[in-house]
Amino acid sequence: MNDDARPDYDLAVVGAGPAGQAACLALPDGPRIVVIEEQLRPGGQILRQPPRAFSVRGWLEGAEYRRLKARLAAFESLESVEWRGGCSVLGAREAGEGWRLALSDGGGVREVTARRVLIATGCYDMAVPLPGWTLPGAMSAGGVQAFVKSQMLAPGHRIAFAGSHPLQLLAADQLRKAGGTVAAVAFSQPFRRFVLKALGRPWTALTNLPRLMSVLLMGWRLRAAGVPIHFGRAPTAVEGRDRVQGLRLEDGAVVACDAAAFCFGFLPQSDLPRAMGLAVRPARPGGWKACHDAWMRASRPGAYVAGETTGVKGADAAAAEGALAGLAVAVDMGVLPLREAVRRA
Repeated sequence: MNDDARPDYDLAVVGAGPAGQAACLALPDGPRIVVIEEQLRPGGQILRQPPRAFSVRGWLEGAEYRRLKARLAAFESLESVEWRGGCSVLGAREAGEGWRLALSDGGGVREVTARRVLIATGCYDMAVPLPGWTLPGAMSAGGVQAFVKSQMLAPGHRIAFAGSHPLQLLAADQLRKAGGTVAAVAFSQPFRRFVLKALGRPWTALTNLPRLMSVLLMGWRLRAAGVPIHFGRAPTAVEGRDRVQGLRLEDGAVVACDAAAFCFGFLPQSDLPRAMGLAVRPARPGGWKACHDAWMRASRPGAYVAGETTGVKGADAAAAEGALAGLAVAVDMGVLPLREAVRRA
């Protein structure tokens, strides 16, 4: 197919987490849309669905997942979207008036074309290399969540969590509910630093009060279950010979465990935007985030970005950005008046 031929799709959405789902739901019927996702089923990391052959009792129960699961169900009911799960985007380049994407689905590499592309590829755990971090059983907290969420499987008998991000409390709590044993949770920073940060940004703390209370509740449940929670005790090494046998903290204490999960924050997944030549800028705590305008348009025509590839802000913000991107695509296609898009935005 030459670059002047009609593209296969009007829009290719890369990533089926909250941002990609919200974008598709914001679009009116009519455009030819394909959603490309590395996982076999949609949901992203936050709603990592079990394989279709599995049945997981009580999958992601709780009020915090109710709205996410409702959006997922609405997305899965869309008949206008072609689903390509288990498929990776190796690269994308401008072709004529659109984009040509190279895909790998396990059966080889093939190409598809789309007039517009939305990148909603999320984020990933920030790796912090420590002595022993390559031992079998050393992983990220997100890796533990992938096992627990999709199959209620504990990737070890006794798992220690360490890092600087509060998400490790959530991962540890989910592991405990799945029947795993949490050896300890260790934070690098002292507890007073969390308090001072909240006091220094009171409006942010107040607007996120339900999340803060949820984190405190997780910590209380872990302590009530006998899990040690340490502050100001950073991990310094993973102990073991052929596998993880312990986690050493900065005061010299070793927590006995057969798996160690680290959580030092998250980096935007910017590989594809950078490969496409889209503008990026430094992100915190590291990496790069894709640049965009108020409607999530990226720096090249026909390219849009949404979700945590633009900066790590959580699932609600990702969904809001995805919805804005979907409205922008609809306006640019001429299937939605700008005034109506502004009203919906």
